[in-house]
Amino acid sequence: MKKLMLIIGIIISLFAMPIKAEQTKHQVYVMRSNPKIGTKPHRAPMMLPSVELVYDTDNNSIDIVCSHDCDAEVTVYDGDGNIVAISDIKDTVFMPSLNCSSYNVTIEAEFWYGTAQIIR
Repeated sequence: MKKLMLIIGIIISLFAMPIKAEQTKHQVYVMRSNPKIGTKPHRAPMMLPSVELVYDTDNNSIDIVCSHDCDAEVTVYDGDGNIVAISDIKDTVFMPSLNCSSYNVTIEAEFWYGTAQIIR
């Protein structure tokens, strides 16, 4: 009987104290496009790499994960259009701690580019 009461007490205490840690990393949607794809009917299909952009609020940084090994440049702008950071796609972009409400991210490669918006 003591074991049953102990188990019931543990179960009740687990549900009585829900603690949730605040999420510090947010995934951002990246819109990709290719301005050089023609409109001819016999063009070859082109594979655009999948790009994931993860914004970390604790470190104020952006991690970029690309499915293919590509050579691209990442530029981060603040809400007014001023350049905040420029980096290679393989590096983590660390941004200065500014009090901006949103950032615009542009990823430019040779044959494609992508844009994203981070709203804090």
